[in-house]
Amino acid sequence: MHMQMGIQENRISALDLPEIRDYLGDFLDDKELLQCIRVCKQWHQSFEPFLYRTVPLVDPANDPDVYYRRPPFDKLIHYRSHVRSLTILDGFLPVYPLSVHYNNLEFVRLDPFVKQPMLEEDEVDPDPAYQRQVQTRAAEFIQQHRNTLQSIDIYHFDDLPNMQFWIPLDGAPRMRALCLFSGTIRDHSHARAFWQACLGLTSLSLDNTVIPNPWGRSYYTRRQQMPSFPRLLELGIEQFGMDIEDQIQLLRQCPQLRKLSWAINYDFEQGRSIDADMPSLIALMVYRLSIMAAESCLQHLKYLSLRLAEIHPSLSKSLTRLLDHLPPLVHLVLSSCGLNEVPFHSLERHFSTLKILDLTMVTSSESSKAVQMVMVSCPLLECLCANVLHVSDVMTDIQRGQSWMCLRLNTLHLQIEIDYPVCLISKEACQLLALEQLARLPCMRVLYLNGQEAGNRSFGPSTLSNPNYGMDLRLSKGLDLLGCWTELEAIGFPSIVQKWGNDEVDWVLERWPCLDAICGTIQEDTDICLELQERLFRSGINLQ
Repeated sequence: MHMQMGIQENRISALDLPEIRDYLGDFLDDKELLQCIRVCKQWHQSFEPFLYRTVPLVDPANDPDVYYRRPPFDKLIHYRSHVRSLTILDGFLPVYPLSVHYNNLEFVRLDPFVKQPMLEEDEVDPDPAYQRQVQTRAAEFIQQHRNTLQSIDIYHFDDLPNMQFWIPLDGAPRMRALCLFSGTIRDHSHARAFWQACLGLTSLSLDNTVIPNPWGRSYYTRRQQMPSFPRLLELGIEQFGMDIEDQIQLLRQCPQLRKLSWAINYDFEQGRSIDADMPSLIALMVYRLSIMAAESCLQHLKYLSLRLAEIHPSLSKSLTRLLDHLPPLVHLVLSSCGLNEVPFHSLERHFSTLKILDLTMVTSSESSKAVQMVMVSCPLLECLCANVLHVSDVMTDIQRGQSWMCLRLNTLHLQIEIDYPVCLISKEACQLLALEQLARLPCMRVLYLNGQEAGNRSFGPSTLSNPNYGMDLRLSKGLDLLGCWTELEAIGFPSIVQKWGNDEVDWVLERWPCLDAICGTIQEDTDICLELQERLFRSGINLQ
């Protein structure tokens, strides 16, 4: 958000307002000019209320960022009916501005412990009295806005709000989404009120929280039935302090669940299956869970993200079986510290439907050949994140009469390696070949060469010193071949120093009118680089 606001602000300041004024003066008569003057005088006043649709409140002493300064209290009162989203951080929560009623408030984030007030150096835990004050005011605030609130995020409560907070949300007419991050409900009567408040939700996220199941064995000699959550469509569970049996029971009580993000405990029994029927589930993100345990949940999927912790010789075999039995996928992410070989032949049955494919964490020796196979086989592909593509593999397919056919691809994170000794042609010819293939992708909007940004990975000194690593994006080296990318919004070449000059900057500004961001160093000479960066920045392009 900061980057976008900075770009917009820069573009506005770059406008030549006196020139626009003179232009209007040549074409408007006196009456029209008087109307123009009145409009300009009222411009700020008429647009100011819209600045209060989203209000972040944080102590400026803690965060001097201009976008998060506390708005004047009188302005907040005056425009309170325009406030749709309110983020309350730090010491504002107990005193400011919970006394205000916001007629149309839809979203609120409560985060009181970004900086705890007046803690001594030897104190570790938040002051209990301060917590009680926070709890009371937060409950009053929710009660006051229960009829308009649609979504609530609660962060960093040591003790999560008690039943006085949750009871007003039970039956709240518009309440649909709740996100809890870091906190505990200790009393099961409060836990019962919490789960009761969740009955009408469509989205629930529980991260790093401990919330007991008041219907479980822990509190009653006979297990009672957990209530059903018939409206719940999205559920996220990560580092959730609930017994695994209770978590599975929770899944059974969500018959309409369509999206599940689940980080299972490491001690989940190997070979155990999850007997929870979720016929509506189309999107699954699983962390630290046996593939076979999740198999029963995957019969109707379109979107699958597997982030697995197991390092086991049978992992690839299990994945092969899974991919062979799944319906055609639209979105696939595979990631595991033990996944070095991917059964790419099992992926082939999904090629005709795949739109998003992320293989960033897969470090197979055959990765390059697999990426090339994807590029010539996935007509609907829109986003690809992978590690490496050797130009020699591209050249081999071209000699067979195969070219890239993923003409809808608009986002690509990939390290393209110019392995010209293998191709038996010059390095320059190899690069031109790669650029010609990239130019076949007319819809490109985001291109990160070298693949780093996709997975936040570092390739290490050995890779960076590889003379084949990266591409030379100068006009003399074929950059002009990419002039067809009129919708390009961002380009990145991390860790690779380009050698741009004024000609390249002129070309970029002319041919890529939608470009918002460049990630990487555009010139090794510091003085020239600063001069070129200034030109790009004045044109509204953010440099990272």
